[in-house]
Amino acid sequence: MKPERWINPFERAVGPPPQTLMAFLRWCLGGAMPVIGLGAFVSALAGLLEVATALMLGWVIDAAIGSDMQSYFSTNLWLLVGVGAFFVILRPVILGLSGMFQGVVLGPALNNLVLSRLHRHSLGQSVTFFDNDFAGRIAQKQMQGARATTDFVVDMIQTVAYALASLVGSVVSAADD
Repeated sequence: MKPERWINPFERAVGPPPQTLMAFLRWCLGGAMPVIGLGAFVSALAGLLEVATALMLGWVIDAAIGSDMQSYFSTNLWLLVGVGAFFVILRPVILGLSGMFQGVVLGPALNNLVLSRLHRHSLGQSVTFFDNDFAGRIAQKQMQGARATTDFVVDMIQTVAYALASLVGSVVSAADD
């Protein structure tokens, strides 16, 4: 299945939207949590890659300092191949996956999921619900709510999961020395 289809943007919500923020977020994002969790995991993995980047550069520099330049490449061939593979293959793949989750999987699907749930809830209202409202105001609030919820989830994954993994990885790395 294509990544952009991992979240069904038209899945029905259970019941009306709740009145508290956290319950509302759970209502909006219901059914998408496994994919959101996977996106957070990939973002955290990308954060750990930043720590690994610093470690590997340190290994290369330490190897350069500890050996003569005549035999540096022959002595440290596997280190250099491993570091090269990390920077050319692994790091771009993980960072690309992280970007894909945020820009292709989560962003568009979550926005449509929340928007369709809010719109479906509005369609179930009586005519008097719309009587004392300006034209377009309800649709505008639906759009704003969907966008805010999507931005919140994607930014939390992008910032908090990434930064927390980088911080924890740095602390573990520093404590190991």
